[in-house]
Amino acid sequence: MPQPAGSTWSAASRRERRAHPRGLGNGPGRPAVPQPRRGDRRTGGGAGDRNPAHLLTPRRREPPVSDRPNVKLPPPAIYAGAFAIGCGLHWLLPWSAFAGPSRWLLAAALGLPAVALALWALLTFRRADTAIEPWAPARNLVTHGPYAYTRNPMYVSLTLLTAGAAVALDLPWALLLVPVAVLVTDRYVIAREEVHLSHMFGAAYRSYCARTRRWLGRKAG
Repeated sequence: MPQPAGSTWSAASRRERRAHPRGLGNGPGRPAVPQPRRGDRRTGGGAGDRNPAHLLTPRRREPPVSDRPNVKLPPPAIYAGAFAIGCGLHWLLPWSAFAGPSRWLLAAALGLPAVALALWALLTFRRADTAIEPWAPARNLVTHGPYAYTRNPMYVSLTLLTAGAAVALDLPWALLLVPVAVLVTDRYVIAREEVHLSHMFGAAYRSYCARTRRWLGRKAG
């Protein structure tokens, strides 16, 4: 039976409506729905996008490591930790090595110079208006006073003070751990401070290192 005119168009229209439900657009007589453009920052783009989504969030710029000492372990905590471990070993394995009144003389010979050196270094830093904290950026290069004889008088005083306390309290285990505290301070505190100071003061600091030792004494020539 012949189909009436327009039946072909009606069948095609029905197929078109099934393929494009109402409201989705892109069909006959319907407005086109805007598609995301490649590289559109609002949609994040797609494969091959030249503007990745992570570029939309501004990143906070961190200062270079050399602009601050980047010290993670405060030296007093290092020496206190070594002393505490020595006390624990003494409790587990008691050991007496400094009996008699002579230990007080030895402890005084270590402790009194340590206190005097620490006060001298602190006063010199205060007068030079620079940071005492090892994690704070240095404001001025200090090369006079006790710093003319050691680049780290405060750490020398910590070493002497810890050794004097170990002798006074008859804790040989704690005394044996003092070199460990010195090594940790040298590797994880002083080395980082030197990178910072070299970055901040350049040739002046390198010249200072050439004539003054890290721990004690001036270099020949």
